[in-house]
Amino acid sequence: PASAGRQIMASSNGRRRNPKFPAKLMYLLADKDFVDIASWTPDGKKFTIYNPKEFESKVLPKYFKESKFSSFLRKLYRWGFSKRSDGVDGARLDRNSP
Repeated sequence: PASAGRQIMASSNGRRRNPKFPAKLMYLLADKDFVDIASWTPDGKKFTIYNPKEFESKVLPKYFKESKFSSFLRKLYRWGFSKRSDGVDGARLDRNSP
């Protein structure tokens, strides 16, 4: 659901917390409102951000505290993603294998 990015979850100790980064990423990639801005590749192993400016202005404010695309990319890199350039407009991101 579109509201899932801001969903509050209860942790095991009873405190309320926001979903972690990977969960938010999954919610946004499943959000039908943004399929023209970011989506999974057909093989389901990578995702593409077709329009980084729209991603920054429409998607980031809904799902993340970060408001800059560059901050979002840094967080992806920390989670083991890398940017691929394979002739696709925008940014194609792939999870590195361990």
